[in-house]
Amino acid sequence: KLPPDDRLAVLLGVIFCIPGSRRAAMDDSEEDDRGPDESPKRPLKGQACRHTASKSSNDDEREDGANDGQERPSGSEGSPSKKKSRDNIPEPLSSLHGLVPESPPRFVSLEQIMTTANGVTNMMLAHEIAMDDTFKLTKQEHPEKSLEHTVKKILHQAFWQVLEDQLAENPPNYDQAMQLLQEAKETLLGLLLPHNTSLRAEIMEGLDVALVRQQAEHGTLDFGYYARLLISLMARMCAPVRDASVRDLLKIEGVVPLFRGIMDQLEVMKLDMVNFTIQEARPLIQSHSVAYAREKFRAYLETQALLSPGLDPLVHTRAWLRRSHEELRALSAQYSPDPVLNGRGASGPPFAVVLAKAYIQLLCWDPSWEYPETLSMDRERFTLLGAQVEECALVASVLLVTHSVGGASLQDISDFKEDLRSHTRLLLQGCGKCSEEELTEKLKCAASQAIKEVQESLQKHGFAPLQLSQERMLYDQVVSMASAEHHIRKLLTMRILDFIKLTLSSASVGPTKIPAGLSTLEKELTQIAGTFLRLVTHNRAVFGEVYTDIMAQLRAT
Repeated sequence: KLPPDDRLAVLLGVIFCIPGSRRAAMDDSEEDDRGPDESPKRPLKGQACRHTASKSSNDDEREDGANDGQERPSGSEGSPSKKKSRDNIPEPLSSLHGLVPESPPRFVSLEQIMTTANGVTNMMLAHEIAMDDTFKLTKQEHPEKSLEHTVKKILHQAFWQVLEDQLAENPPNYDQAMQLLQEAKETLLGLLLPHNTSLRAEIMEGLDVALVRQQAEHGTLDFGYYARLLISLMARMCAPVRDASVRDLLKIEGVVPLFRGIMDQLEVMKLDMVNFTIQEARPLIQSHSVAYAREKFRAYLETQALLSPGLDPLVHTRAWLRRSHEELRALSAQYSPDPVLNGRGASGPPFAVVLAKAYIQLLCWDPSWEYPETLSMDRERFTLLGAQVEECALVASVLLVTHSVGGASLQDISDFKEDLRSHTRLLLQGCGKCSEEELTEKLKCAASQAIKEVQESLQKHGFAPLQLSQERMLYDQVVSMASAEHHIRKLLTMRILDFIKLTLSSASVGPTKIPAGLSTLEKELTQIAGTFLRLVTHNRAVFGEVYTDIMAQLRAT
């Protein structure tokens, strides 16, 4: 039985190598990480005929790169040409008196690079599974008019046309048909769990390719029998949601269309099995994701140091933390301008305060800044949270201005407040990602809807309606919020960020007070804060040591 970390590596390697998935499409040529007890899986026949040339060239390059890149023992001799080129290298200046001799050259093999690349990719996959409870692999689909879609369609049509032409020969040529049958058999075997021994034996006996080939050579092959056998096995092994599509295979007429439908359905079943494996293994991955990511990132840094000794692989992470450190230090200097307290060697702001401010910056990120390397896997999540913060600030601003213009008479009408909130949220949905022009159009609709609801509510409860000047004032104030410098929008944005920062920095588990003017969005704010806290907690657990080292260097400068 493998240790938990090794089992996690094996699982990620198996998941990552599944053909047809979005993750597998990122790198079809890479080998998966396997445990000591796992045997390598046989490639699918259809894929083998489509990728043989590229794989052979990659293997040749891998062998050459490994031979060239491996570090030789000090006493070994190279080829005459290489030795001659080394002899022509001038003596380094380190031989002069008083100079430090140069470090010996360091080499990194292609195998090390590929191992590190696989480790980083698996780290990303483990991170997605651990952080997203709904994460699953999906079949890669290209746009209909894209080059990839066209090429794939042409190749598939050619593949099945070859099969049809071979079967139409006299006598029929069953070479490609046997390959397809073998591929279908291996796929079914790959979908079995270890305890499915009887079903495994049934597949091995019923889909004996050697026996089928003998029947074909003697002219007694019944394609219909084996097609029905395959469909019967698939119906027993597929997920319940696939029962109807598997049953529809029996309605397909023609040998080639039927086997094409069977192979397509087997691809879907493989993806279902992978997602089932992810769901079952998620607790294991979550419990070991921090240690696994920390180990893989350390290996990545070591490989980067060998490949590019003069380049800092954490340059953007340092800039991210330095920006927050300098801002807090400048703010401290305003209130305590003592050069002794703020000069070189001063302790500076606390580490936790600097890190909290740096994390909050992710929610209002300047596009001109480079994203930190340690946060690249969560960039999309933090960007989405930042857009949600902007959306909440805009919705709250519209509600605040509307209640202010509508007067105190509407403050206690709960139906009006709830309807206005839901309608405004609907009209401003996605506004956090809009340009200023698009946001202006959304705000115009929100302003018109707010005026309409205020007038209807005032009339319904017997209050005096708004005057034309009040309507115009409400409309103009709402539309002017398209500017990021609008004072109400800016104020509420800062309150939301302060609320999230307080949640992040709070040592107690008690409830945090919702800021003034944002009580109607309590549910949305708590959801944003909870998601943000989960991301930050995981990131700090993985990269906390890295941040501590960087902060120590910043304080020393």
